[in-house]
Formats: sequence, structure tokens, C-alpha cells
Amino acid sequence: SKDYSNYAGLGKLFSSIDYDFLYPDRVVFGDSDSCIERIHQIEALGATHISFVVNFGGIAHSSVMKSLELFGKNVIGHFSK
Repeated sequence: SKDYSNYAGLGKLFSSIDYDFLYPDRVVFGDSDSCIERIHQIEALGATHISFVVNFGGIAHSSVMKSLELFGKNVIGHFSK
């Protein structure tokens, strides 16, 4: 709809950004071991909850779903109580 017309170019914008400036201080990403390590670091700072944005634009839906699947399979179990 016309209400979302301003979002049309976001995929191209997000895919052109170099996200290295966010890592390692601001985000959790990488392979399962890297994510586990980073979450432990965040826990050590006193965090008890973490919020994730997995589909932030420019990523194929299938890739987002695969990331969620791998995160659920390989990472979450290390933090379940």
C-alpha cells in the first residue's frame, strides 16, 4: 500500500551498510559459539534479558528463518534455566 512506499528502498540501504562498526560492542552475531560467548559477556554486565531484532531489512526471509532455527537449536539451550 502507499503507506509503506517509503520502505521500498530500505533493503538496498541495509545491504550496503558495513556492520563491522557494531561488532563486538553492540550486537550478537556470528556462528553459534560466537553468539554464546557474546551473550555470556552481556550477562556478566548484569543483563538478565536480551531483545533481538533478526530481520532488520535486506535479508531474505529464508535466511532470517534459518538464523532463528540455528539460534534456537544451538544457542538458547545454553541459557535456559
